[in-house]
Amino acid sequence: MNDPTVARPARVAVYARKSNEQRDVIEREKSVPWQIDEARRFVAQHQIGTIVEEWIIADDGISGADFTTRQLLALVRAAQSTPRPFDALVALDVDRIGREQIRTNAALLDLVEAGVTVYLHSDGGQPLRLDSPLAKMMLGFRSYAAEQYRADIAAKVRPKMRAKAGKGHVTGSRCYGYENVPVTVTLPDGKVQ
Repeated sequence: MNDPTVARPARVAVYARKSNEQRDVIEREKSVPWQIDEARRFVAQHQIGTIVEEWIIADDGISGADFTTRQLLALVRAAQSTPRPFDALVALDVDRIGREQIRTNAALLDLVEAGVTVYLHSDGGQPLRLDSPLAKMMLGFRSYAAEQYRADIAAKVRPKMRAKAGKGHVTGSRCYGYENVPVTVTLPDGKVQ
């Protein structure tokens, strides 16, 4: 699979993902552009190769649990094609690849088996290795932690959203046929909310 003694690859793809679109944040402070900038620094720092601009892939505003509509799937298919358009993939961490452990592990295994060297920033410049049962188990733990984090957040957010909706407040973005109107409330202690 991945042999760290082999010469570093020349063509590098980048993958970035963020669950929400962050519409109210200026472009340079969005997480996806930041992840791409970090990938550029990572590739340069570790002399991995040259980033192939058309293979900078971003899934902005898409859940890590969704493996049906993500650009990540096109990236995996491209890695399995001949000729392959890139030799390496750089991403921030396992949780950027996905937050559903079985599909995340399968996507990473597909990439590695296709001959793509996968680098995660969090691994400090070392390629992801899936050449032993222990390496696969460690990836499994990391993918499990990513999925559990998503489940924990959902469990905390869901009741708060229900309470907000129960009060007639907006719980998401604009809804067709309705206009979101800011409401100011003065609390009993005099604070304005």
